[in-house]
Amino acid sequence: MRITEQCVRTARWAMLLALLFVRQSTAASLHPETLNAWDKDVQSAKAELSQDCHHLRPSTRRGSPPSESDAAPQVSGEMLAVPSGLIHHWTGSVFIPNVQAADVLSVLQGYESYADVYKPAVIESKLLSHTADAFNYRLKFVQKGFGIKAGLMADLRTTYYRPTPESGYSITEATQVFELQNPGTPEEKILPASATHGYVQRVLTIVRYQQSQGGVSVEVETLTLSRGVPGSVRWFIAPLVERFSRQTMATTLERLRDRVLDTRSFASAATR
Repeated sequence: MRITEQCVRTARWAMLLALLFVRQSTAASLHPETLNAWDKDVQSAKAELSQDCHHLRPSTRRGSPPSESDAAPQVSGEMLAVPSGLIHHWTGSVFIPNVQAADVLSVLQGYESYADVYKPAVIESKLLSHTADAFNYRLKFVQKGFGIKAGLMADLRTTYYRPTPESGYSITEATQVFELQNPGTPEEKILPASATHGYVQRVLTIVRYQQSQGGVSVEVETLTLSRGVPGSVRWFIAPLVERFSRQTMATTLERLRDRVLDTRSFASAATR
């Protein structure tokens, strides 16, 4: 029985790798209809943000003040099929008790520290330039899942907006995304477009934060465009990818929460 179950698992992983992660000749190409679908979703997310930038969607909008029990990340999302691609749309929220909006903002804008805060997923972080409200930076990522190790390097631009001292939001878009071979090793190199797998082709991230009684609520919304998966096997692949995406979002929120709490505790101890 054990041998049979192991064989089934092995066959499933082999199928997944063959269908989702083995490079195809069209993987590096973005079709116009794919970009049109992506642009439509991005504009929709931005439009919703502009209409409702003062409020979060988590429990704080239901009228009851958040409590420390809300400090566990809440995550929801889905994988949407578009022509020749997939859009992964995920939203996560977390309540960080006994901190202020300025504490959260300080950690969010500490880009040089991202490799420490979000390790092992982020292996390198570098601030390239910034003005008062806009930051340009470079991140290198390593993701392990489904039996493979994928490396990415992204140049990103984040712009911050602060409608009030207690609330604000940011919009992050990738200006360039490169796939890395042998990430984090001396043999690391950028793959040419013709050799990429299409794991991540476009990225948009929106972060909202709202200070209230007892702490700060944070919401992170991400849209990521990747290569498509044949509809005949999407039923099998989707649950695996969604579970991986859910875990990634939850871990990111936990790392953000913990760093804000640590930074606040250190500042309080220094003051004393």
